[in-house]
Amino acid sequence: MIELQNISKIYKSINGKTDALTDVSLTISEGEFVCIMGKSGSGKTTLLNIIGCMDKASSGEYCLDAVNVSKLSANKFDRLRREKISFIFQKYELMSKYTVYENIELPMNAKRISRKEKKQKITDIMKRLGIYELRDKFPKQLSGGEQQRVAIARAYVSDNKYILADEPTGALDNKNTQEIMNIFEELKDDGKTIVLVTHDEEIAMRGNRIIRLLDGKIMEA
Repeated sequence: MIELQNISKIYKSINGKTDALTDVSLTISEGEFVCIMGKSGSGKTTLLNIIGCMDKASSGEYCLDAVNVSKLSANKFDRLRREKISFIFQKYELMSKYTVYENIELPMNAKRISRKEKKQKITDIMKRLGIYELRDKFPKQLSGGEQQRVAIARAYVSDNKYILADEPTGALDNKNTQEIMNIFEELKDDGKTIVLVTHDEEIAMRGNRIIRLLDGKIMEA
């Protein structure tokens, strides 16, 4: 479970400070598919980064599966992120010099999994997402929709229970957008907890709940 209590995030610079989030309290239960919406600068990505342990709040308390993230050391903070959370980005973030298979394999390399089990799991998810025939190709040889499927496959094989997605359909056409959203719904049915940032109302309606931000504050949850 994701539990945020009175979370604020302040960015300081030579020009002063920016309140990216102010007094945000939020609970996301296991198995939910939640979409975060808001205008540019509303705090969507900042909130996602704090939930995903990519950044820490300036104040407030964040508990992930009853672990107080706010009080963890840097090493434990990083380990929690690796063991619990997978990210999917708008620009895919694939390794250009690695094949499709190798990109999907990356999060599994640090885990104690036999080569046979690893191959079977990667093969199964590639077939499920319709990218098995692309396994030996490199990212530059793929379309945007194909690259995003590879990114989703990479997130899936990590076995992390939380999948966080930042505008994952922002660079895709409508056909690929709908196909990718179908995959997210399947992941939710598999028991994954999904938190997805989007500016598209139609996409947000595909989730179970919409969280709306305005100027760093929750307007609807």
